[in-house]
Amino acid sequence: GEVFFRIRHDPSRVFVVLAGGHRVTDLGTEFVVRSEPNHLEVTLIAGSASLDAPDGRMQTPILLTPGDDLTVANNLITTTKKSSHRLSEELGWRRGMLIFENTPLSQVVAEFNRYETRRIVVADRHTAAIPLSASFPTDGAESFLELAKAMLGIKVDGFAAGRAQAR
Repeated sequence: GEVFFRIRHDPSRVFVVLAGGHRVTDLGTEFVVRSEPNHLEVTLIAGSASLDAPDGRMQTPILLTPGDDLTVANNLITTTKKSSHRLSEELGWRRGMLIFENTPLSQVVAEFNRYETRRIVVADRHTAAIPLSASFPTDGAESFLELAKAMLGIKVDGFAAGRAQAR
């Protein structure tokens, strides 16, 4: 899942999020935590926060500053910096929008599958790699599939029946 936090720092009451075997400690901030199996992403919007591991496997906590996007996957931690424009796009879900910019179709489908009970499956790697730049409402899977058919020439089967296959 993914959650947005806006916290007013209070040193007498520490705010901590435990996710993916790690601990994010608020230092007066706005941040997003996205946790999936074997993948944790923490994005700092404003203020500061720290990331460590409660089991002690991290010797030093990592201090995040605004724009930092920290990803933990397969015990590897990577940090990148995101522009305020990119952060705004990624927080589009808070406004009911999914915004994609040069995003591989496989990632677009994965994002829609977070909101849909009907599953979309991309049938082959070539199709999955096609980049897409577009915006859709979070409940716009059907519009997305219509666009994919019309603009990308992708064949879509069976979405109304509960599962779509794009190829």
